[in-house]
Amino acid sequence: MRIIFQLVLIFIFLIKMTSCDKAETVYQLSDEQLTDIITDIHISESASQHLTLAFRDSMVLIYLDQILEVHEVSKEVFEPEYQKLKRDPKKLQLIYGKVIERLNKLKIKKKEDKKEKPASTKAKKPLPKKKVTTKKK
Repeated sequence: MRIIFQLVLIFIFLIKMTSCDKAETVYQLSDEQLTDIITDIHISESASQHLTLAFRDSMVLIYLDQILEVHEVSKEVFEPEYQKLKRDPKKLQLIYGKVIERLNKLKIKKKEDKKEKPASTKAKKPLPKKKVTTKKK
């Protein structure tokens, strides 16, 4: 996760260094929507890392369709918005800052859940054994 964070920061820095001041771009999607969608995309990419390359590409596309459906945004709206975002370093830095913050919170929550899990499994009672009866013919 730390490597991803460092790569994103380097990417943002390079974009910022090569960009020019431009008029403010108008977006159809809010910062919150962009943050939610991009966070989910990063989670789905992480989830697909264990797949072979042949399946990974297909699954990433399927995940993207599902993510956009959940957020009620069409591909026709999201893709141009994402392209605009990649050309807008200030907004890109803002959105990815929020994405990284959310991913870190989710990582911390996952670690806390793992710590609590063993205690909750001890409290479970074992299932009663079923009696097996055989019919004689």
